[in-house]
Amino acid sequence: MNNKKILSTKLLSILITFLFINNGLISQKIHRIDPPNWWVGMENMELQPLLYGNNITKYDNSLSNNELLKYVVLTDNLNYIFLNLNIPSEMPTGEFSNRDPSNDNIDDMLEKHDRKLPDGRHGGNIQEITDHLSCTNLLKINTLWVNPLLKNDIPTYSYHGYAITDHYTLVFGDNHDLTRLLTNYGGNVNKLKMAMVFLLTTHGIPNIYFGTEILMEGNEHDGHGKMRKDFQGGWPNNTQNAFVAEGRSIAQNDMTNFMSTMLNWRKNKTLIHEGELTHFIPQDDVYVYFRHDKDESVMIIRNNNKDKNT
Repeated sequence: MNNKKILSTKLLSILITFLFINNGLISQKIHRIDPPNWWVGMENMELQPLLYGNNITKYDNSLSNNELLKYVVLTDNLNYIFLNLNIPSEMPTGEFSNRDPSNDNIDDMLEKHDRKLPDGRHGGNIQEITDHLSCTNLLKINTLWVNPLLKNDIPTYSYHGYAITDHYTLVFGDNHDLTRLLTNYGGNVNKLKMAMVFLLTTHGIPNIYFGTEILMEGNEHDGHGKMRKDFQGGWPNNTQNAFVAEGRSIAQNDMTNFMSTMLNWRKNKTLIHEGELTHFIPQDDVYVYFRHDKDESVMIIRNNNKDKNT
């Protein structure tokens, strides 16, 4: 695989949108940008994207004063223009913002912070994304694609998040590509609750697929659309509104309340986030483990038998 990074259409869109913002033309809608991507690190960093938008040519003159833009090429079609851009070779493609350098270097991780290295770690954290959401509002962006927030412990090129070295930090029971848990358990809600307790008290970051809290089902063999059904209440013509308690069934409210209780308990438990896990060999289909730290311990017992077991 080529190690060169790609300047994606999303980044091109942001650059070009800024060109319009700087000239007071944010209302102009760009319907399409070609090419779809561009190599970062190319010797020649001049790029000529084609823009398509309704009557976009009338804005060509007002775009001429910008450091990124060299000149504009018009066409006979009023809806198309070419922008000749000069993309800086040192443009960062990974990190977003880093006003808090306290966690730039992790003692037991291989690669350290180095802003002088274009392909190195430049810092940044989740809070920075939250603090700059106003920027996404300005650009009319309604979805963020964040690089995987998992451990990347390699000597070089670890900044992008796609060199995951510890998959055990993320724990999930199902997701958009797997049969839903409740379906796997034959509709047994008690088994689903057991799975959620394990998911929320074991090591790692729990990943809960939406709709688990309202007992949504779906079999992978029936097609992905069946596993990814719309959440009821999110569309005007839905007959049920599962976003509110009065719109959910008794069973759905029971599961929602169970999940809420577990998640709120977990949120402030240091022993879950920083404590140890000690477990024992299962016997007679009974599994026992402890989550503990120096101040507190929690014992979890999972009984996979049909009958009570003491």
